[in-house]
Amino acid sequence: MSANQNSVESAATPRLFSGRAIGRFLGQIARRPLSLMGMLIFVGFIFLAIFGPTIAPHQFDELIRGAQRQAPSAEFPFGTDRLGRDVFSRVLWGAREIIIIPGVATVAAIILGTILGLTLGYYGGWLDEIVSRALDSLLAIPALVLALVMLGTIGPSNIGIIIVIVLLYMPIVTRVIRSATLNIRASGYIEAAKLRGESTSYILFREILPGVLPALAVEGALRFSYAIFLTASLGFLGLGVQPPSPDWGRMVAEARPNFARTPWELWFPAAAIAVLVVGVNLMADGLRRIFRYEGQI
Repeated sequence: MSANQNSVESAATPRLFSGRAIGRFLGQIARRPLSLMGMLIFVGFIFLAIFGPTIAPHQFDELIRGAQRQAPSAEFPFGTDRLGRDVFSRVLWGAREIIIIPGVATVAAIILGTILGLTLGYYGGWLDEIVSRALDSLLAIPALVLALVMLGTIGPSNIGIIIVIVLLYMPIVTRVIRSATLNIRASGYIEAAKLRGESTSYILFREILPGVLPALAVEGALRFSYAIFLTASLGFLGLGVQPPSPDWGRMVAEARPNFARTPWELWFPAAAIAVLVVGVNLMADGLRRIFRYEGQI
């Protein structure tokens, strides 16, 4: 009896993080050029977020005397702005904010959404109905409208941006995980775990969670890309990362009036946003294909 139980449990809990599984995953990524490119772009921006301020030739707010409105050159690869600040250095410094804030918010949304989705999908009943309807009503509000109302009320701040992103994307993660949990809940190995007398937390996090990880990986990558774009949009509207910290969205907004004279002020931060968002989306599409996930894209 014990041997049968162990075999059922091992089948129910795939070793997703074993060396063989990770090697197989990386091999599948390598066979998809666009997915590989997306992952390399993502890793590259992570590198910039960590080491960008170290490798930047200037401080992000340094005013270089006599270097106002310099076109891109060997000395200033991205040119300088109207105040004489090095655009290349400002883009490097800004990578940290555009990665950390959406990253922290996305992780928080995933953790909360996963816990709530597992709970609702496992128990069901009246609790599921009430919470699901509340989340649906929250999803009915356009993302940017909710962000503007909240940040206009509490004031722009990094914490405020994180709270907005969590409120926007936690319900989506919850719905995805709830749906996946409903599909797994009736499986034989879940019934076997109940017969063994396992606790609810054990069943949720040791038996069901491994089965929903593929959906969670795809949704996490997608929500991260949306969070990046939302953070940049808020910066463009003046409700994102506040001065003196550099912000790509605000850099684009500040460059608009001077676009005719110094177009490179706008080109490079806008290109950085676009490349990062496209790279994360390519990575998410690769995850979807590898896991054969056909959920909410």
